[in-house]
Amino acid sequence: MVKNRRQFTKEFKVEAVRLIVEEGRRISEVARELGIRENLLGRWKKKSESGKIEAFPGKGRLSPEDAELLASRRFTTEELARLYGCPPPIIGDLSHGTFTNSETAGRWFAQHTLTPWIRKIETEFTRSVFTAATAATGSPR
Repeated sequence: MVKNRRQFTKEFKVEAVRLIVEEGRRISEVARELGIRENLLGRWKKKSESGKIEAFPGKGRLSPEDAELLASRRFTTEELARLYGCPPPIIGDLSHGTFTNSETAGRWFAQHTLTPWIRKIETEFTRSVFTAATAATGSPR
């Protein structure tokens, strides 16, 4: 039985190495998040540190223009989150994501997105089930 090898894009490899180098995260943590083996990620990191273009055979490295484009896209995502008062993990920007701030973002989502809808449903239910006279006593019609 032949097993198909996964192939990764240049952008994926560069971003994976960036998470380790620039953000100071552990290889095991990044590998687990991305669903790849630690030794593969370690090889990518070593090859990128050696400065060899062969680090990513056939794919090359990011050109300065491409790196700038990626940085501007990330900046745009952060700006959108700030503009709408929304935590970046909620809109899919996990560049600074940890378990703790992702958990907090989930709570924020429940409080600011779900709670207003639940209150509207509760108000409509109360209005339709209770009359004005029985609303004060709490007895249904």
